[in-house]
Amino acid sequence: FSYSIAASDQAGGGVRYAVTPSIQMIADGSVVWYRRVGATTRERDGSGLVGVHWLHSRGWVQVNASRFSPGESPTLNSPLPDRAGQFAAGEFDLLKRLRVFGGWEAFRSNLDPSAALAAGSLVPLSNGQRQFAGVRAQVGGRSTLTLRVEAGDRMSKYVTGRQDIESDTGVWSADWQAAIGRMNGFLRVAERNNVTSASRAGSYEQRDVGGQFFLRLSTSAQVFGLATATHTTDEAGGGNTFWQAGGGSQLQV
Repeated sequence: FSYSIAASDQAGGGVRYAVTPSIQMIADGSVVWYRRVGATTRERDGSGLVGVHWLHSRGWVQVNASRFSPGESPTLNSPLPDRAGQFAAGEFDLLKRLRVFGGWEAFRSNLDPSAALAAGSLVPLSNGQRQFAGVRAQVGGRSTLTLRVEAGDRMSKYVTGRQDIESDTGVWSADWQAAIGRMNGFLRVAERNNVTSASRAGSYEQRDVGGQFFLRLSTSAQVFGLATATHTTDEAGGGNTFWQAGGGSQLQV
């Protein structure tokens, strides 16, 4: 894999302040010194996050604003750690057995594309938004069903005049978690659709099914198993299927 940061050092601190028992504010900031791959000079900038968390007897809301330096996570090869944006999310109990949740994020990444290009790293300037929402219902006494929908987009603008790349991804998923007798189980079904202007192969449809269980045979013996299957089809006519299954047992001696 390729990465863009060769070394970095960071120093900072944070503070949490309780305005009221249900409202808390948090602030975290740091100074980062880093050197890009292929560069001989070290750059300096900062990272920071500020946020507000409101806790209610029936739910919560959190709002954050953040800015992360390229040297924040030097071990990652993704350009997204170098980013700035806003995020908001919350959950609320509509009924005793019914909870709704949702969130929104907007971001910009590769905040200094000219410096990255000078160091020989062709990392595009990107921006995008994502939203998610869902509902979680309690079924019976020991199981829950969750439905979740996510949508969003991203645009990458290359700094050397190459074609901009636009992508739009939508995801829906259904999760079932249950405790039946001595068994705990989990099942997920999901479908993802991605459309990109870069190529037909970049536009695809993906379906996932996965589950796992944990069964207690006695106070000292348990068995477990898991399985997952993924099928992907792209607009160019290609595709693949991946599956994996496993299991085992454990015994307390």
